[in-house]
Amino acid sequence: MASKNLFVLFLIFALFATNVAGQECPENTEVVDFPCPRTCDDPYGENTCITGIQGRCHCKGALVFNSDNVCVPIFEC
Repeated sequence: MASKNLFVLFLIFALFATNVAGQECPENTEVVDFPCPRTCDDPYGENTCITGIQGRCHCKGALVFNSDNVCVPIFEC
């Protein structure tokens, strides 16, 4: 019984890992295990946290999401 439970747990973990690793992000973004995206209104990602969401697309480097969810330099906001 314990080995069956362990197998099910492993299967769930493997499916989750595959989903996060296989996630495709738009241009200038990457998958990051941080729930707070940086935006024009919140460039430090302090107020835009989405609790419980990990492994989501975030803008690369110093880019932030604009109102159209496109990564832009902060000076273009």
